[in-house]
This record gives sequence, structure tokens and C-alpha cells, in this order.
Amino acid sequence: MYGMLLESVQYFVQLEYGEDIWREVLRRANCKYSVFNTHQVYPDDTMATLAAACADVLGASYDSFMNFFGRCFVRYFSKLGYDITIKSTGRYFTDFLESVDNIHSQFCFTYPKMKSPSMYLTDIDVGGCILVYRSGRHGFTQYVMGQLQQISRDFYNLDLKVKVLEKASSASGSKKNLIVTYRLDFDNKSYVGEYINSLIR
Repeated sequence: MYGMLLESVQYFVQLEYGEDIWREVLRRANCKYSVFNTHQVYPDDTMATLAAACADVLGASYDSFMNFFGRCFVRYFSKLGYDITIKSTGRYFTDFLESVDNIHSQFCFTYPKMKSPSMYLTDIDVGGCILVYRSGRHGFTQYVMGQLQQISRDFYNLDLKVKVLEKASSASGSKKNLIVTYRLDFDNKSYVGEYINSLIR
């Protein structure tokens, strides 16, 4: 994974818990990196190791820190100006959700070694939608939930509730993909109403 994801973790752990806690997290994680560089590629398990160390040091759960790390990433990339990309997808949260794969494709020009997940929507309704997430990385279920919750709040002023409906895996050659089906509950009436109006015009 690219260092920007890990930079966001470092920045907000230091900001919210302090430098001493961060150093202890690195020690318990047996992490050989003291800083992370935006465009450097790091082992995929680095994030999970840091979350486990945070949970150990601060007495919380692994899942809560993976969720926190997902929120951190959104807050961090907003500081770098990447929020413009999200805002350009459309007026509604559902517009963004339908554009995630396109956003990742755009970032591949800047981060050519990026292993981006795939996401698509099913069963869109006035109360939300179903999101299907597919990735070669395992252990990021809560991370994605944190990202979605932060984006919905910061950019669309929504109170998003996320529930995992199903987890499965599929094999493609030697690669195993994780497939997570989420139910996203939020006020989606305006999006659905505009879509219906576009059909009857």
C-alpha cells in the first residue's frame, strides 16, 4: 500500500493521542519505519499491525481502530486537496458511491502501483443502498466503513449507518478476493426522486 494511507494514521494518532503513544505503537508493532513517505509502497499488513498495536496500547478493539484509520484517511486527503475529486462526482452521496471505481482509476496515474478495490451498488432505494466491495486485501472491512461514514458526514451532511450483510471470498488463479456486501442506511430520497423525475420527463 502507498505511504499516504499510513501517513494519515501517523498524523492523527500523533494529533489525538500524542507523540509518546505513537512511539509506543511503533515499538509494539515492531515497525521498522518511524515515518512514512507518500509515494513509497509498504507491505499490505502494515496497517493491520498498527491497528493491533493501537488496540493493545490504548485498550480498545482492533475493529475500532481500523474504522478510525479509515476516517483518518478521509480527513487527511481532504487536507491535501483530494476532496475536490469527491465533490465533483455529483450532488448526492449515491453519485459518489457510483463513481468510486472511476476515482480510483484517476488516482492510478499518480499512484501507478495502487491496488484499488472495486465497488458497485445494488438495490438503491429511498433509505439507502447495498454496496458490494471486492478487494485482494483482507481485514479492511471496518476501514472501508470508517471511510464511508466520514465521507458521508463531511461532504454530504448525512448520518450514515453501515451494516455488513455478508462476507465471501472468490479465487482468481492464485489470488483470493474478499467480497463484502454492506447495507448503507441514509436519507436517499432526493437522489431517488431526481432519478425518477429524469425518467418521466
